[in-house]
Formats: sequence, structure tokens, C-alpha cells
Amino acid sequence: MATAANGNLRLRRAAAFAAIYVLWGATSLAIRWGVESIPPFVLVGSRFVLAGAPLYVVLRARGARRPDLRTWLLSAAVGALLVLGGNGLMSFAQRSAPSSAAAMLLPTIPLWTVVIERLLTPGARLGLRRAAGVLLGIAGVALLARPGGSALADIGAV
Repeated sequence: MATAANGNLRLRRAAAFAAIYVLWGATSLAIRWGVESIPPFVLVGSRFVLAGAPLYVVLRARGARRPDLRTWLLSAAVGALLVLGGNGLMSFAQRSAPSSAAAMLLPTIPLWTVVIERLLTPGARLGLRRAAGVLLGIAGVALLARPGGSALADIGAV
């Protein structure tokens, strides 16, 4: 019985991991198509509102408390950084850059997370597994997005 449960758990984990690959991987291509007809910052802002508003409604319907002013302000700051900085600049760049080049910036997110954590947390250690994971992720995307003969070139994403 335990073996069937482990197999089911493994299958669910594999499906979740595949969904992350497909959904996150398709983001750069979707942004590339979107910025052809929608201004980049409008595209990104709309995406956040279309995701956040239903989430807020569902959480409130489930009994979650209304966020206080401090939470709203912190959330607004993070949202502004994401819309204006991260996703906004990525979308702005994709007006003229290939989506594969933009996709190469995505693996730097874990790298910057590790660097910022190291700077802000005294005594924080990177660790061999973490360093290997970050480097392997960057190498994997570089392999996929390399010029000529890549999987992305085959589907017209570059």
C-alpha cells in the first residue's frame, strides 16, 4: 500500500514540476507575443491584476482577514518592483530582443536571491548543493537558448 502512495506522490510531484517548466518556460514567449500589440507595462500590470484580484476574492471568501495598511503598503512596494523592475523591464526588452535572450535572465533570479541573502544575512552560507543548483539551472537555460539548433529556435521563439 505504501508503494502505491509513494508512486502517486512521485507522479504528482513530476506533474507539478512539469507544469512549472511549461508555464514558467512559456512566459517569455507569451510576453514576446503580447508586447507586439500591448504596451509592456500595461501587459505586466494587467497580468498581475488578473491573477491577484481573483486570489484576493477567493481568500476573503475562505475567511481570510482583510490585510492591514502595512501589509497593503509592503505588497504595493513589492508589486511595483515586480511590475516596474523585474517583469516590466523584461517585457520592455522583449519588444526588440529575442525571447530566448530574455529567458536567459530568468535563471539569474535564484542567483540574485542567493547574493542578496548573503549580503543581508550575516553568516549566511551558500552551501555546495545550493551553488550547484543555481549553476546547473543557469547552464540548463543557456543550453536551451543557445543560438542555432536549440529547441527554442525550432518553435520560432528566438
